[in-house]
Amino acid sequence: MSSPATDLNPLTSDALIVARVVDAATGQPRPVLTASTADAHAYAHIASGSFLVLSGRPELAVPGLAAASRELSSQLRFSDRPPLSLAFTIPAGTELPFRPADVQVELPPTSLSGTVAAQAFPQSPIAGATVEVTAATTPPALVGLRTPLSVSHPAAAPVSACTATAGAAATSLIQPAAQGEQTLTLASTAGFVSGGAVILGSDYDQEHVIVTTVDGAQNQVGLATPLWRSRPANTPAQAYMVTIDPPSTTLAREASPGDGLLELAGTEGANLIGIGGPTSELRATGAVSDQSGNWRVEGVRAIGQLTLTVNATGYASAGPLAYDVDYRQPNVIDFSLT
Repeated sequence: MSSPATDLNPLTSDALIVARVVDAATGQPRPVLTASTADAHAYAHIASGSFLVLSGRPELAVPGLAAASRELSSQLRFSDRPPLSLAFTIPAGTELPFRPADVQVELPPTSLSGTVAAQAFPQSPIAGATVEVTAATTPPALVGLRTPLSVSHPAAAPVSACTATAGAAATSLIQPAAQGEQTLTLASTAGFVSGGAVILGSDYDQEHVIVTTVDGAQNQVGLATPLWRSRPANTPAQAYMVTIDPPSTTLAREASPGDGLLELAGTEGANLIGIGGPTSELRATGAVSDQSGNWRVEGVRAIGQLTLTVNATGYASAGPLAYDVDYRQPNVIDFSLT
């Protein structure tokens, strides 16, 4: 009776990369449906605790690692967001398994909104109330923007307090300006200069944009960055000269177009800030309620907990209120002031 054949050259498989997959907002382990890789001689799976493991025979999957870096890739699939493609570079001479930084998984950005009203009957809406967003714990600090950013800014970009001084009487748009536009047609270009700024809209939806060119014959001004908000004809527009102070802090993480809540290395309480390049932007901070008492902060991403403080002339302050951001349900926070 013959005995079973023995594999004299078993194929062993080693862990090549081990990376924890976490929720970017909370830092907690993130459930993953499946993990895969298209790299030859490599395999991917999710281990207990939401660890991504890429494995294989080192001499086949990452040949020559002792002398040169090697790359491996993977794709993660989730139940509540699109697939996430990852690329890892293993430095030359690394002892396996390579353990990179946690894989941060973000859900789509959300917004914070609500109303501010008087507590006393008939609970009238309060216009012009300010809603300040700050960090529950620091660092990093948080600052909310009146209008989200239009362009990207790298981590460590400088952040400065700014002062704006009106350059002329207010004017208005004589043609609509769509989101993404970088040219405005105005009733008058008096007071506008290259390097100055235009402020569009009302207090609750103000957008500050640096001016690059002024064409008095066409009553047009060119903008350094695209508009974030579409603006109808007759939208108020004001020319300003802007003084930018030396940087007081920096971005604690990169900022993307559409971000309306920034992480900062240190606090900055100015009402107007400049965010550094390669293309700089100006933004008013804090939300302001409109005539119906409505307020809103858009572009909130990868922030787990924050605090909200509301102030309105003639009323006692409310807050700071600790709030856990929900990325699956609307974040509606109403305030009643006394």
